[in-house]
Amino acid sequence: MRSPGLIAAAAAQFGSQCVVLAIDARRNAAGGYSVVINGGRIDTGLDAVEWRDEGVRLGAGEILLTSMDADGTRDGFDIDMLNAVAREVGVPVIASGGCGSLAHFAEVFEKTPASAALAASPVPLRGTDGRPGERLPARARDTRSLGKETAYGSGPAVCKKGS
Repeated sequence: MRSPGLIAAAAAQFGSQCVVLAIDARRNAAGGYSVVINGGRIDTGLDAVEWRDEGVRLGAGEILLTSMDADGTRDGFDIDMLNAVAREVGVPVIASGGCGSLAHFAEVFEKTPASAALAASPVPLRGTDGRPGERLPARARDTRSLGKETAYGSGPAVCKKGS
């Protein structure tokens, strides 16, 4: 956002398929979505849909769309924002912010045009009985890269639509 020419330069050098535009956005007072920076602390005043369009025009081949309203809540993806910003874009959109369970992955693919989704927080994938969605016991593995101990036993997760 601070250097839009970088998008065009990277697309020219490496191809649009290698350029991912990360957009952090949050709901604004007008009911739309504004681009935010610095971990969501600074509202740029840019409309998220307009910035999405400009980024794609400059050569972004994919968008990582993070709802700063939902980020870290583990209450589910921001379905309204994803539908508003990810619709009719012409490039794949990765949903980010708010995932806390496997059901949230299913919901985002059923209710939005997102082609992929990620969870930066650990998500319980399988329990001791092998069923999805059960909380995993702590595993004997190195969790230092996560920055904290976790009882989930799984790190960040990414799912693609249809997989």
